[in-house]
Amino acid sequence: MDYRDAARELQRKPVISGLDEVIRKLTAGLEKNMDAKGVMQSFQGGRLPHWGSLIFDLFPGHPALKPTLAKMMENYDPGMKLYNFHGVTRYAEKCFPWGNYWAARNFSRVGDPAAHQLLANALESVNYFGAIPERVFYTGSSTITGCSPATAP
Repeated sequence: MDYRDAARELQRKPVISGLDEVIRKLTAGLEKNMDAKGVMQSFQGGRLPHWGSLIFDLFPGHPALKPTLAKMMENYDPGMKLYNFHGVTRYAEKCFPWGNYWAARNFSRVGDPAAHQLLANALESVNYFGAIPERVFYTGSSTITGCSPATAP
């Protein structure tokens, strides 16, 4: 939509033919993935909220942003003091501070004060998926040997 709008403003013809039709189809597809409460689902007719990393980045004003992120924020683990945007039970996936940063950025783009809450929570968490703390938790090892994932410090 930004590309289409920029082409119109600059009075240029978009390189993508049928751009308005593409936008219409994509928008209609997204609408089919929203439940009755406005929460984005992982697939059409699904029952698992989609955290929308790319969707809400591309469409920051999408009406599903706030209800979906609010639903995902229900996955709070008081014992670990962190938000679990993936809604999973394994330790490593719970401890994804970058999920908090991503959600905070999306909230800040629409002026929602929840961004501050998420940033404060992410700053308390020192663990990053793929880092040494996961290795210690799962194997008891205090070092990463052999293969080090790209996200390791």
